[in-house]
Amino acid sequence: HKGLLEKILQKEIISGYTNQQWTGCSTIQFAKLCHNIITNNSFDELRNHSQVFHFVPLGPISKYTVVKTFAQIIDPQYRIKETQDKTITRTLTTKFFDTLQMNEYTNDIVEIMNELINFEKRIDK
Repeated sequence: HKGLLEKILQKEIISGYTNQQWTGCSTIQFAKLCHNIITNNSFDELRNHSQVFHFVPLGPISKYTVVKTFAQIIDPQYRIKETQDKTITRTLTTKFFDTLQMNEYTNDIVEIMNELINFEKRIDK
């Protein structure tokens, strides 16, 4: 439990960098993608398109937005320290948006965070 979101849950002061951009997906979104590839038996079809795919339904988004959103869902009183550091851009794009059916995956950060929180609540039971 040393990740960024765990630090928020422990009420540690977190800096949210507004000038660091990222794209990606949640672990649940990635699990759903894998599930869809397996259940639809589409691995070989995907490999015929490319050897590498960037699965990026989320972003570009700043670290500040990610941690602020999570903190507000958990505890609306919790504040994230809005800061800037070295500008970092770790964003990816994909030309296989339709091939990966990315429109099936939300890019709404609030929805993604709630999905992760609800999943964790089920696991902790």
